[in-house]
Amino acid sequence: MGVYLIQSTEVLRDDCVEDAIIVASNRNEAIKRFREELKFINEMNETPGLQVYNPEYFQVTRVDKKDKAVFLRYSDNSSFVEVADDYDPFFHPKLKAYQLSMDSTDAMSIVWATTYNKARAQYEEDGDGKSIWYTQDLSPFGDYTDVRARRVPKLDGYDNAKPEDIIKILVKEYGWQSDVINEGNVDEMMKKPSEEWF
Repeated sequence: MGVYLIQSTEVLRDDCVEDAIIVASNRNEAIKRFREELKFINEMNETPGLQVYNPEYFQVTRVDKKDKAVFLRYSDNSSFVEVADDYDPFFHPKLKAYQLSMDSTDAMSIVWATTYNKARAQYEEDGDGKSIWYTQDLSPFGDYTDVRARRVPKLDGYDNAKPEDIIKILVKEYGWQSDVINEGNVDEMMKKPSEEWF
């Protein structure tokens, strides 16, 4: 038997399960039991289908195979983080990437934050230099209550990456494009001066 930590990668509603510790014979059995528990909770609360297991939003870690381990959860982070023996108490896990949008505009903005609401709070953030291509101030189109945030996990930890690398991922993996840049020419365009990107 093994001990499995299943935790959400997002901050969820108050009536949803974010973390679970399950003892099971293997990883698949742990996930199966977790699915069953979520189904039972949905039925008990008369909210069928409210919460289901999705590997995009939950990570599964076996924790009993380690000789010793410490898992910490910071108040501003949505998941436990395993720390090394020489861990830095000021360490924070890599930032998660979010795509911000509003119903009133087609404009979108990429930001990095530890939680969903902290990402939404950056809706007034404006890009600098090359990052203007993907980060822009959305405040002319509404306020904080109008902001929607969607995870773009393939950009997690890219907050200090080269804009060219971020743009390539947005175009190739998430379908972003402009009048100038698209999937067919993004590699070539990233070799050109940024003045030609707009």
